Amino acid sequence: MDYSSVTTPDATYTYSFDERNNRLSQRIVTISSDTTDAYVYNIADQLTSREKRHTANQQLIESFSYTYDDRGQLTQQTKTSVTPNEVTGYQYYVGGNLKKVILPDETEISFLY
Repeated sequence: MDYSSVTTPDATYTYSFDERNNRLSQRIVTISSDTTDAYVYNIADQLTSREKRHTANQQLIESFSYTYDDRGQLTQQTKTSVTPNEVTGYQYYVGGNLKKVILPDETEISFLY
């Protein structure tokens, strides 16, 4: 596992990566907070879940899961740390360009090329 760290005047960012250069964790330490994000990937190196927790007590702040179609395009992001879950959907044109984003409140954002 590889680690990388960056310090700014406001925070220190520490990252870990797997052998395929996928980010496994991100820790952000500021004067007022210390959080860690953990990332999980499938065999195709696509992000399948992300959790943000308070580093000290591991209390969950937020979590997401991600779903992809057979072409590898993101089709759904689900915020799983809320009840009911908040789902954002993604639709694509035949050529692969993003066509529409459907937000959890059912607002639709369309893209024309």
